[in-house]
Amino acid sequence: MKYISNATETKQILTQWAEHGSVFVIETYFWNPGTLLQKSEQGLLQAILYQVLSACNDLVRVATPLRWKRSHRYQQQEPWSRDELLEALMRVLEHPNNTAYFCVFVDGLDECQGDRTKLVELVQRLAQTPRLKICASSRPRNAFRELSVECLGSSLSIQDFTGEDIRRFVLDELGKAIRSNPQHVELADVIVSKAQGVFLWVFLVVRSLREGFGEGDGFEMMHQRVNGLPSELEEYYKRIFDGSGPVYQRDACRILKVTAAFAAKGRAASFIVYWLLKQGIDDQDFAFQQGERDLQFHDLASMIMETQNFLNARCKDFVRMPDLKSNSPFDVGNYLLQSRVEFLHKTALDFCSTGHLSDVLNLNVPTHFKSPMFLSHLYIAQTQIQSMLIDTTFPGSCMCSVRSMRMAQLYLDHSHSTASKTVAAMEDLVLHHVRNSDCHPCRRSRGMSYDEYDLAELFLAYGLRDHIDEIIALRPNIQLSNDRVGTARLARAALGISSCRQFPMTDIDTDVLKALLQHEASTKGVWTGFVLKLALEQRLSHPSRAGFLAKAVEAAKILLAYGADTTPKVRRKAAAPRVSQSEVWLADLHADEPIPDLC
Repeated sequence: MKYISNATETKQILTQWAEHGSVFVIETYFWNPGTLLQKSEQGLLQAILYQVLSACNDLVRVATPLRWKRSHRYQQQEPWSRDELLEALMRVLEHPNNTAYFCVFVDGLDECQGDRTKLVELVQRLAQTPRLKICASSRPRNAFRELSVECLGSSLSIQDFTGEDIRRFVLDELGKAIRSNPQHVELADVIVSKAQGVFLWVFLVVRSLREGFGEGDGFEMMHQRVNGLPSELEEYYKRIFDGSGPVYQRDACRILKVTAAFAAKGRAASFIVYWLLKQGIDDQDFAFQQGERDLQFHDLASMIMETQNFLNARCKDFVRMPDLKSNSPFDVGNYLLQSRVEFLHKTALDFCSTGHLSDVLNLNVPTHFKSPMFLSHLYIAQTQIQSMLIDTTFPGSCMCSVRSMRMAQLYLDHSHSTASKTVAAMEDLVLHHVRNSDCHPCRRSRGMSYDEYDLAELFLAYGLRDHIDEIIALRPNIQLSNDRVGTARLARAALGISSCRQFPMTDIDTDVLKALLQHEASTKGVWTGFVLKLALEQRLSHPSRAGFLAKAVEAAKILLAYGADTTPKVRRKAAAPRVSQSEVWLADLHADEPIPDLC
């Protein structure tokens, strides 16, 4: 679907259809293991409406007149409903001032949860719009077969068009072994017939055949390999998993459970996580025991190869670990910081996340693998290993560790005893980097050295803010009242406007901001950055977005209560300055609203 939507021929055909109007391609993809918006009609409509309004932003007020009025009054908005989204979309598509044409590519209709009849009705209604065309894909389900005939007018079966490509792939991959024996050429015909257009199945089968050739298998054995493999991917996965044997199957369950847990969060794990699986993490406190290991940079290349062999022996048809380019220090260090282990294909994730195998995985992993603390502990353990293996002067090493610990904090279960233990572990790890490297990108580029505020700034900017009191207490050298310039960096970091990392207004933790100011952190120069941040986010999305207005008001009141200087310091190029709505609103807030006692 991605190939079709991006093909030059597609754009040429659509341009002819639109005649003199502008034409826009819209892409949306259902994904069953994903979030609710990734597998629902609501998500489909939101994705289409967003892309349509991005192309026709002059029609935003036409699409949602009531929401448009409320946005200028800074009123809280209700969540969108399916019917409201559809109504707004149809208003834009049918509006007389709309001169644009749209082609919507929808992949994976069968992965949408809910009533398929309603989904078919939705697609039918959209397809009847003169300025919109739809290209949708699905597995062969009855509801969608009828849709293609009754509504879309025509349908294509992919396997009818990919036979020659599959044959070419098989012949190229098997190379001399298959071309030197006329009988083996028949294998290509059998593979094309059984593949039903699924290239992943072909890839897995060809890999099995190559192993057979390497073992000296003859023609009959090769045919048995191909004929013995089920043509359905799910059955293929099941056979591979069941055939791994009890010893390997125990490890495979852990590998797949961990990979699925990361994938469910939209992430992929470092190879270190799987190296830890090989070493054994049966103890629920494994995250706090890694400091006892004796590892150095020269061990890294062998660890990578060891982990790759471990995964290939147990799950090579399910997960993929990149190859190491070379054993040079740069390539090895870069591999540690950037390479990730992922599912070979999303169908492997589907297989592990639903049905029979999901229950098997849960029954065959330790209890703490299913704990909400598990991902947090994996990130902490990973960071401990990273800090031993890689020289802290290696580019990006400190930021990599801080990001890992940010993820640990995000997944942390807020149990007081565990949280305190985790904060102490994070403190030791980041301090190791701060003392030994110039990891802050802006400060490194200016040739500046680190001071006592850098650790707290990194924690605040990267979301490790839940226990700011403990963090400050662990750093007795931070005397906030003695350096009004240096400590303003902490307030900027808490507001998401620091030089090391920025984050949205809605992510500001006002309790943390208040705690910093109570510790006498400075607000010098913070107000201007805060106003500019508010103005920018207002332009990117309405300030009536859920939580935006409330958070902005609360943060502004705290800053004003602690003496923020609101004197404008922004240099404007235009002779007649244009005042933004954000600045007007903040001026009104400062002048008219009583400031509560926040101390």
